Amino acid sequence: MRKPGIAKIVWIVLAVAVLAVTVYFGERDADIVMIWAMLLLGFPGSLLVLFGYAETAFLWHTYIADPLVGGRGLFTLFVAVLWSALFLAGYAQWFLLLPFLVRRWRSARERH
Repeated sequence: MRKPGIAKIVWIVLAVAVLAVTVYFGERDADIVMIWAMLLLGFPGSLLVLFGYAETAFLWHTYIADPLVGGRGLFTLFVAVLWSALFLAGYAQWFLLLPFLVRRWRSARERH
């Protein structure tokens, strides 16, 4: 079994730190900072997640958050769901898709 590379460890630590800071500082614009930080960590794949977020944010705030009188629980749920989606998109992009494409490119290059 291969050991994780330093880039993977640093990326995961940064992503978890973003989540910890967001939860620690709470509702005061922490979610905006989280979105920007995770966008940078997972760019450009995280853009796809944010496009999906833009579509669901309206529904979330209109039909779920406001009628239920908000609160810390809904903020934490919102942060957990969005962070998880951005984390998975960034992880898949950098540590699954990119290595696969590099291996494929190298093998195709060696054949020709």
